[in-house]
Amino acid sequence: MVVEQAPEAAAAEFDDLQGFLDLVEADGELRRFNGVDWHLEIGGINEALAQKRGAMCLFDEITGYLAGYRVSSNPFTSYRRTARVLRLPVDLEGVELLNAYRQKIRDIRPISPVTVPTGPVFENVITGADVDLFKFPAPQWNELDGGRFLGTGTATVTRDPEDAWVNLGTYRNQIMAPNLLGILANPGKHGRIHIDKYHRKGERAPVVVSVGHDPTVFVEASYNVGLNTEAYAFGGWLRGRPMEIVKSPIYGLPISATAEIVLEGYVPTPDEMPKMVEGPFGEWPGYYAYSALGETPVMVVEAIYHRNNPIIFGAPHVKAPSPTIFAVPLSAASIWDDLERVGLPGVTGVWRLGAWGGGAGGFFTVVSIKNLFPGHAKQVASVAMASRAGAYGGRYVVVVDDDIDITNAEDVIWAMGTRSLAHEIDIVRDVWTSPVDPMLSPEQRASAQWTSSRALIDATRPIRWRDQFPPINQFSRAKATEIRRKWGLE
Repeated sequence: MVVEQAPEAAAAEFDDLQGFLDLVEADGELRRFNGVDWHLEIGGINEALAQKRGAMCLFDEITGYLAGYRVSSNPFTSYRRTARVLRLPVDLEGVELLNAYRQKIRDIRPISPVTVPTGPVFENVITGADVDLFKFPAPQWNELDGGRFLGTGTATVTRDPEDAWVNLGTYRNQIMAPNLLGILANPGKHGRIHIDKYHRKGERAPVVVSVGHDPTVFVEASYNVGLNTEAYAFGGWLRGRPMEIVKSPIYGLPISATAEIVLEGYVPTPDEMPKMVEGPFGEWPGYYAYSALGETPVMVVEAIYHRNNPIIFGAPHVKAPSPTIFAVPLSAASIWDDLERVGLPGVTGVWRLGAWGGGAGGFFTVVSIKNLFPGHAKQVASVAMASRAGAYGGRYVVVVDDDIDITNAEDVIWAMGTRSLAHEIDIVRDVWTSPVDPMLSPEQRASAQWTSSRALIDATRPIRWRDQFPPINQFSRAKATEIRRKWGLE
């Protein structure tokens, strides 16, 4: 693959997690907490601030740990912080920010990483019998979690044993023992495909897990970049210059040179792998709906590399409507692109209510349109439901007129209540869903039948008699703005 260098690329504003924290603090969006307990208190503070789109958190002097062993959380729940990591204008919000991201990724020009001999990640090296994952203040994030999760905003590095293609993926990591770490890479995920390929050859699968790093690495790991894109090249394009990587000492897998904490080891063959219960853990739908015995790959950690004063990059899920990872639902951009790709006109915005994040699903997909012809809204709903991003973990697809604020759940519900008829809702059965869908029956879970139904709701003014539809009891935008400005109400 030809990898381009972007000559006009803007200089990166930060190159590591500490640099991002410095930038966030300069923006007035960082809160520091000292003396917090890793057991529930970190998670409770994170939830409280996420619920109000509050500040990013940095925890130090954590109970039972030396000062300098830190945890960060709530990284991108404000529009400004999401814009910072996506390198977009910081004054954008809502659908405008999502659309700017959508336009930006249409012109991805990957920038190859640069391999350097060493980096800050190797300031401390722990191997053999000295490996102890409890050295780090991994939180128990939620009250019903099955243990301590060192990895939530992770970047797991695997290599395909057949073609040497390297993948970065975000999979949660529970500490199972001082040298054992769960890697919840579900079947079908690229990291799991690589692990399974090694196992079919009768070999252990080499793996590296980064649990603290430049947030740019997390964006690449959680975004479906594509099989032909070199690892860390998407992050280089996002930064505007090459990322520096080092080779892991044991297996030669690429690591961000500025990473905070990196674990290296292997996933044993199925015959060797310990049968351990992973989870439960509070997932993006807001429930504890998935744990597995003997199915989750378990990593044997052979070495730990970490910087002085290391920082865990925490990005746990929080019950909706709090944004769990990014302030905008990035998967909505993929749906929007799919709608345009098939040639549907009049789409003015796509949003997801009920769950947030990079690739995570949302139970409500909402599309705003300029209704142009009979059947237009139904066609839009059908395509949004069938697109890859729209199918995963969804439940309802709602199409509304372009006067509705699709980021506002109350406005969407108002449109559903006043512009749709219950007997005209279409139901589609047996559509792909997520294994964390709380409505999967025990029988479906046992047989891995991850399907559900979808409701397609046309909540637009009926086009055949739109001119006769009752007018809205609300000031026009122009008049409302005039009054607010005159009387200082803005």
